[in-house]
Amino acid sequence: MLESKETKCFGECPRSLEVIAHPTFNTWNRSNPLPLLVKLRLVRVLHLPDVELPSSWPSAVNSLTHLKYLNIYVQEFDFEWISDLFDLQTLLVHTSNTLIRTLPTAFWKMTKLRHVNIYRFPLARENMVWEENDRAIFEESSTTMLENLKTFLSNLRILVDDKTPRFWWRFPNVQALNFRIDDLPSCHLFPTSEVHTGLLSLDLVISPWSLWDSVGWESYFVFPSNLKELCIAGCFLTKRMVLSIARLKKLESLTLQGGFPWRQRKYHCWDVTNVKFPALKYLKLEQMRMDEWKASEESFPVLEKLFIRSGYYKEIPPSFADIPTLRLIKLSDYGNSLGVSAKNIQKEVEECTGCDYLQVLMEYGSDR
Repeated sequence: MLESKETKCFGECPRSLEVIAHPTFNTWNRSNPLPLLVKLRLVRVLHLPDVELPSSWPSAVNSLTHLKYLNIYVQEFDFEWISDLFDLQTLLVHTSNTLIRTLPTAFWKMTKLRHVNIYRFPLARENMVWEENDRAIFEESSTTMLENLKTFLSNLRILVDDKTPRFWWRFPNVQALNFRIDDLPSCHLFPTSEVHTGLLSLDLVISPWSLWDSVGWESYFVFPSNLKELCIAGCFLTKRMVLSIARLKKLESLTLQGGFPWRQRKYHCWDVTNVKFPALKYLKLEQMRMDEWKASEESFPVLEKLFIRSGYYKEIPPSFADIPTLRLIKLSDYGNSLGVSAKNIQKEVEECTGCDYLQVLMEYGSDR
């Protein structure tokens, strides 16, 4: 971080400076820092997530060829603008207006990239992979693979078809991934199991409306077996889909958002009485549409925290009082009957164990 004496040296252009990390530096908020950046050739870390850089930022940042860590806030972003930063390992971008373009060929030469997180970056997979020139490079050269990439969080849009396996080979060692599916799948989401053994965290948004009228779509959603964290938004909790999630024997954290088609007003029961989530410690249900929830004491044997936010719930299954590891139930924007069931579980635990280790928090407007 810049200390006070270094701050005074800005006018003298300290060429040996390697770190700039002033997310709330008032002087920079009132002026243009780019002329200074151009002169700081040896900077390795640029951390300015709360300082909106002017539109001329690409030329200035691109001149910092030693950058390993880049965290910026800009109005517009395109990978083409930083594709020459071959030493870059971490890229964090906050933006409200991302240009939707094909990834440049130079991007695949950024082989040192380890973490990519671009807020609101709707990059389409089909545009990344299937341009004619890009296809030839991918088939003939390993430079099109980012083997060091561990985290890829960018609202990536995936078209699940027979080209999916070739796409995943570009990120063979990814550990954390988030993307969305906008079209009805035509094949398995993760068809090549040996590629995904390192994937530990998956954040998935399922958005195609056509799923409501389709049959057998769940067969395409078989997840990598080593997942520890799974977040699914827009997933219909059919029996087959629940079993697919329960097969993840190492899964410790599960977040479900949505869960049943809102168009069709039918009675919905989430019955996991005969389903077991053996390693699950954290369960979050957000805006789930369930008229009834059934579970046995063996369904969540090691659960520690249960979070419920909004949605249609009448009660938490009484069997939760028999989970010895449960320490917290947190409700947000909840109905009265749900709150009563949580308090009843807490009371039963206290009466049976003589201890008050189960905490119940009830509040509105927050899910944290």
